[in-house]
Amino acid sequence: MKNNKDIQDELKGIAPLLSNMDKNEEGYQVPHLYFETLQNKVMNKIAEQPAQESVLNRFLKSILQAKYALAIAGVLALLMVGTFVINPENTNNTASLASISTEELAAYLDDNIDDMELDVLLENTETTLDFSDGMNFDLDEMEDYIDNEFFDELDDTSLEDFL
Repeated sequence: MKNNKDIQDELKGIAPLLSNMDKNEEGYQVPHLYFETLQNKVMNKIAEQPAQESVLNRFLKSILQAKYALAIAGVLALLMVGTFVINPENTNNTASLASISTEELAAYLDDNIDDMELDVLLENTETTLDFSDGMNFDLDEMEDYIDNEFFDELDDTSLEDFL
């Protein structure tokens, strides 16, 4: 027993509060019916919390903050200004092209046809060019001529040049 007395004295020296505790007393007591009511308390707390916002709502709220909104507006303004500076719309060029006569255009194309590609010439044509020089062509007669007589009059080398 003397050994037990020494242990108690040492405990009083190190932790006086612990040595004064009653051996039969528990360190912590749970309130009456704590575990029986715990589930209801937790469920009530969950029901009281507001519903979480969707990701899209949070993203829009963060973008619409002043610092982000100003930055986005600045970037859009720079893009618009850059678009107009790099690609200005000149209506003067369209007006000057409209004043060129068909004869002048035909002469220019005749002189420079080797420098151009056919698909570029045919692309986005808004007006039709008249190269008939006053001659009236009937489309049916023209197709008949091409189908029946034109190819018959060509020799092999000329036909190969067309292909």
